[in-house]
Amino acid sequence: HLGIEANNITNSVDLSTTHNRIRLSEVLGDAEIRNQHGEVRAIGMLAGVRVSNRHGRTEVKSSGDNVTVDAEHGSVKIEMDNPDFESVDVETSYSRIEVLLPSSSSPAIRMETTHGRAESDFESNNTASRRVVLKNKHGDIRIKRRDSSD
Repeated sequence: HLGIEANNITNSVDLSTTHNRIRLSEVLGDAEIRNQHGEVRAIGMLAGVRVSNRHGRTEVKSSGDNVTVDAEHGSVKIEMDNPDFESVDVETSYSRIEVLLPSSSSPAIRMETTHGRAESDFESNNTASRRVVLKNKHGDIRIKRRDSSD
């Protein structure tokens, strides 16, 4: 179970595995990642990211415009570096969601959870084109303000 590790990729990436970990960093193109029973860690992403993960932790740090995560039974942490991102969409169950956004962000926010709490450091700007949509069953949702020095 060595997993997949890729760094400094100048093209788009499409990866799929089971019972392994996936670690990506510094990908210039879009990333499509599918995993079951393993961790997904995508750091320094510079374009769109789409992750489907079952039974494993998911972590994405992106300077791109869009992050979409569909997960079950594993925590999800998203950190956006681009204050002008277009969208962050996460749907999960039996875990927690944590999203860190630049302090200058002012997105429209929609959080839905059953059997959990939803908290945000941001007020929803319902007229904004940027959007954050987070859905969780049996887990908490937390949106945090990230200082520019982080």
